[in-house]
Amino acid sequence: DFMIVHSATAASCPRSLLRLALILYLDAVAQRDLKLRLPIHIAAARPWNTLWKLDETESSVMELLLKASPETAEIADSEYRLPIHLAIDFEKKDFSRKRRKGRYLLGRPIHGNVQALMRFSPQSLSTKDGKHHGMLCPFMLAGCGNECNFTLCYELLRQAPEAVRNVMQQSRCSDIRPTSYFDPVQKRQRL
Repeated sequence: DFMIVHSATAASCPRSLLRLALILYLDAVAQRDLKLRLPIHIAAARPWNTLWKLDETESSVMELLLKASPETAEIADSEYRLPIHLAIDFEKKDFSRKRRKGRYLLGRPIHGNVQALMRFSPQSLSTKDGKHHGMLCPFMLAGCGNECNFTLCYELLRQAPEAVRNVMQQSRCSDIRPTSYFDPVQKRQRL
């Protein structure tokens, strides 16, 4: 099956084409592809603005998807990662690439996909990332590894100071396996 919303999200297509796909195939926003990703997972792992320049009034791909289905911001992918975790990983890689080229300014406020996801799902800032054995909250994810981005880490901490309290109390930030997650192993066992 061709998944037009997934394809329009992955491609650097005009926003008007994505808007049309969302109008015609709104239910596709909550459908998983062969890799068990929603369109929001694809958008979170991509640049905020690729090829098609955004003016101040035009929405980004992420904003269009969030407006169409805000609850998808809280649905994990096959690795139990929320869209914000994917967006933070992309932001770290982008920061590292630009820093090596000498084109990145430190102290830049959060923007792009991370900002949009924070606005639509602030509770995701306290949800641990499933890829790292359910150990890292978003602020920790931003500050770890070779591509760490301490500016992003600091800004995430400013937005969700309760995440630090939760970690300090050695409690879980939140359950990483939401009930809306589709588990292919469980489905095979039921068949």
